[in-house]
Amino acid sequence: MPRHKYYDLSSDNDSDDASYESLSSHDDDLGATTTKSSTAFSGQDPIWGRTIVHLDIDCFYVQAEEIERGLRDSGRPIPPLAIGQKHIIVTSNYLARSLGVKKLQSKREALETCPNLWIVDGSDLRHYRKHSRAVYQSFRSVMEDVYRQVFNDRSTNAEIVMSRYMPCVRGCMDEMMGDLSHVVNKLVTEPDRGETILAKLLNGIAQQQQKLHIFGEDLKSSVAYLVEDQTGVSTTVSLSCNSACDGRHVSQSRSNVHETHNGDRLACRHRFQVATELGQYICHKIQQRTQFHTTIGLSVSPLLAKLACGLTKPNAINVLFPWRTADLLHRMPLRKMPNVGHRTMKVLDRAIREECREKQENELITVGDLLRLPKETIVTCLSGMNQGISSEFQCNVLLERCRGLDSVTIIDDEGGATKTVSVEDSCRRGTVKNMDVVWKYLDSFFVRLPQLLLDRVTFSPNPKLAFPSTLRLTVRLLDPSLSHKRRPYVTRSKQVRINGKVLMDASADAMKQASLLKEWVTPLVKSLLIHQRDTAELDVTRINLAVTNFADITSPNFTANTLQSSMTAGHGPCQPVQQAKAANSQSTSRSTMMSPPAKRQKIKTMTTTRIDQFFLKK
Repeated sequence: MPRHKYYDLSSDNDSDDASYESLSSHDDDLGATTTKSSTAFSGQDPIWGRTIVHLDIDCFYVQAEEIERGLRDSGRPIPPLAIGQKHIIVTSNYLARSLGVKKLQSKREALETCPNLWIVDGSDLRHYRKHSRAVYQSFRSVMEDVYRQVFNDRSTNAEIVMSRYMPCVRGCMDEMMGDLSHVVNKLVTEPDRGETILAKLLNGIAQQQQKLHIFGEDLKSSVAYLVEDQTGVSTTVSLSCNSACDGRHVSQSRSNVHETHNGDRLACRHRFQVATELGQYICHKIQQRTQFHTTIGLSVSPLLAKLACGLTKPNAINVLFPWRTADLLHRMPLRKMPNVGHRTMKVLDRAIREECREKQENELITVGDLLRLPKETIVTCLSGMNQGISSEFQCNVLLERCRGLDSVTIIDDEGGATKTVSVEDSCRRGTVKNMDVVWKYLDSFFVRLPQLLLDRVTFSPNPKLAFPSTLRLTVRLLDPSLSHKRRPYVTRSKQVRINGKVLMDASADAMKQASLLKEWVTPLVKSLLIHQRDTAELDVTRINLAVTNFADITSPNFTANTLQSSMTAGHGPCQPVQQAKAANSQSTSRSTMMSPPAKRQKIKTMTTTRIDQFFLKK
């Protein structure tokens, strides 16, 4: 395990464990909508019928620095380059990695390993967000362009194209996902025209620009190295080894769904052959417009496309056929599974080690380990998570994903306006022990936060409503009573309603904005730290200031259009989801009788959770 945990400030999701409540509310809403699924084609295979693309920007922070500093235009070789935050390395280019530089390594150790290493401070994320936004807008633009060329459609409104036929969603700064099912099925069902269109798209693109990797096609491609980003735990999986060592020790009801699914493998291969060529076009256009090279993963669900994307990098197109996923999933670190954050992993880890006594203390906990755990034990573990949803429902969803079944539909985010804008700083123990230092950090936040809010206006779906209504202050404190634990911290948070429109209207006056923020934050500081501010116990190790509940996301017009065009049922026989829909049918049918304010509140809940439903944590 690494000595340091890296707090990835690039994510828009502040929670360590993505809430299962997002799944619950999403499925409740499915009962109220009458639009057909954007990829539910008549007669299509319910499990293998989708074509999902997951795109990852290779070494995103490093590429951003190379572009910003003109290193690619200098005519000289790019040196070993790393990005640091505080005292650790958060990422590095492939040259530095080949010389021994590692993620989460201290800067001192990295320089000892590679004396000629360039370390760039990556604490200010503003220009990274700018580049991330440019890549995502390019991704959406290329996806729309693909649709229009395949369907010869130049008249349909762009919002309708993206929400109904080519939905895209952005995760953290270097990840995004889209559904290619409509265009792939169109090209497959009209092969002659499809070949012509693909030839036109790929005209002038070098054949070997992206290396193609199909997992399991030969001996070399049958080995995968899986790494869990937050903790650094890793494992090597080989398709050539005897799968019985993991798969045959679980009951039939817990086996991988794709092993027994009687799908048409030849048809699936044909679809992904087409998708591979589309992927090559997408990557080429993004690099042409933004200079960033990317890697994509292709598979039949968001979960498997994400897994495919990490099989080999950089500059790669990775294809993962569903019938080859059993070994990968069984041996995959459980922490890589969606909705399994730090707290969830902690309780499941304890239960698995108690159930499996022969498991060594430092031995990796895998998906296969969870599949051998009795359902009652998993439900008991999840019941203490206080997620506001049935622990049995959480258990069913988790087990289905562990078996390879992910029925979540990609819902277009209409450009990916962030739900939360925050600034954060972490501190060494003992460096923030009085209120003067706390206010020094906060004063810098009062300058940085308005700049990020102004950036957000440029990509808002409704710039006039791009103001927040909630401000939240979070502090992490060293707690002497927890000194016996490895992480002796307690995190406290307070929030308050604010007039965000006043804040945004004062964008030309930085001093006024800082004054407003200080006025709103002061009561929160007193509430959180009043008992410790004059004592020796005060020891702050992290401060976060965030604004959320933006009017451009929660406004009825914006969200109603989103729900009408995109909130559609998932794919595949996802039994727990269907049960949840049935159990909530009465509550969803009553939604049509709600008063407008109540309806707006429900829409707000549905919309602000849609992005977190399927992206693995970065």
